[in-house]
Amino acid sequence: GAGSSSAAILAIEYAAKMGAKIINASWGSTQCSKILDDSIKKLVEKNVLFVVAAGNSRSNLSESPEYPAVIRSSNSITVGASTRDFLRAGFSNWGELVHVVAPGKDILSIYPGGVYAVLDGTSMATPLVAGQAALLWGKYPGATAQQVKQALIDSVRVGTFAVQSKGETRGVSAYEALGRALAAH
Repeated sequence: GAGSSSAAILAIEYAAKMGAKIINASWGSTQCSKILDDSIKKLVEKNVLFVVAAGNSRSNLSESPEYPAVIRSSNSITVGASTRDFLRAGFSNWGELVHVVAPGKDILSIYPGGVYAVLDGTSMATPLVAGQAALLWGKYPGATAQQVKQALIDSVRVGTFAVQSKGETRGVSAYEALGRALAAH
């Protein structure tokens, strides 16, 4: 579907007001308003992790920015898509602004009415990372959004990905990384 930036801002603000710890942002645009940028950055104060899809334009985000994927905030993590062969999915945006990749090719999905389909996209990968973040926070409820983000980045399995962290997230490794970080404090 489609939506407006104003609706996205209202949704972000509503989720934070209702106590959401994680916001899955599987949407994007080539346009960004200052208000959207500010709304995402204000989530830091509320300790909310913003997990955002990198986009499906086969582009280096540094050269062809898409929003909110390129908005830099200490509590946001940008997710590209990988294949079952442990490669960056050809449709996935990439580059140093992408923090991690997760499976996003050939993902079995359900539509209303019980219809199943196999889908591709960074919008398939992003909820997997949001789910990993939720599991981490369930295990370590005192963690900050920044600690959960860093644990996800630190958990990567190295592969042939054109991303800053050079890897695909791994849940068990993220548990270990966050446990070490919290124990160090």
